[in-house]
Amino acid sequence: MKAVTFILIAVTSYSWGQDTLLTNYPNTSQVWRKVLSGKQKIEETVFYDSGQPWMTATYNEDSEYWRWYHQNGNLFWEAKIVDNKIQGRYRIWYDNGQLAERLHFVDNLENGPAEFYYPNGQCAISGNYTSGIMTGQWLFFTENGSDANGKWVWPFAALPDENRMEGHLKNGEPVGLWHYQTTAGKNATGHQIFKMEIGAINQKDGPKL
Repeated sequence: MKAVTFILIAVTSYSWGQDTLLTNYPNTSQVWRKVLSGKQKIEETVFYDSGQPWMTATYNEDSEYWRWYHQNGNLFWEAKIVDNKIQGRYRIWYDNGQLAERLHFVDNLENGPAEFYYPNGQCAISGNYTSGIMTGQWLFFTENGSDANGKWVWPFAALPDENRMEGHLKNGEPVGLWHYQTTAGKNATGHQIFKMEIGAINQKDGPKL
């Protein structure tokens, strides 16, 4: 029997002026629920076919708060968006519930302490960003907690096919030439990509590739 995708459309009005609109998320069979106050969207949720939330977002006058989930229900990603830019606390988790990335953002760029973890909970990388630039001391560890050595390649937790940073290590610290890129960038054009010698890591800027 040929599969048929049904489009859900339902509006429920509440006495306090909120409406709930149910449709299918574009080009999928996933349910998309939007809560409106007048013409203003104040909340939305997209569900997996299993009924588990896939994405949730809440909207205030000046900000948006986004959360994404793994299929098993564990939280995957959370961030605050202001004027289409990531601001403040930023977190990503593995599907086993273990924290993968702990960052802080200012205007779509990493800014402040940064920590990256293995799925077993061991810290893999710790350091500091200034406006997307790696600054100060960065430390790198193996999965058993010892100082890492040799070539290092670290993917984005949300984009495992794309590398966040790569270079070489000696006794847990970066040496020589390193390539790395920001999560988002200054604007919607994409990542900022940097190529820097370790001697320049304390500078506020570096040459782009």
